[in-house]
Amino acid sequence: MDGTVCEVRAEPGAKLGAIEGPVLLAPHTYGPDGAYVPAIQFRTRISEGKCNRRRSGVL
Repeated sequence: MDGTVCEVRAEPGAKLGAIEGPVLLAPHTYGPDGAYVPAIQFRTRISEGKCNRRRSGVL
């Protein structure tokens, strides 16, 4: 779980507070061959800076 927390904190490009979750677990397809992979969603708040929406995938 520590590796996942590091990834969640690194992805948006902003400093995040406490990370809650996972709040969603769902399979989805990824890549050219359409392999199924788990999508894991976490909840957090930005504590410092701004979220880099392109980098984080937030629309």
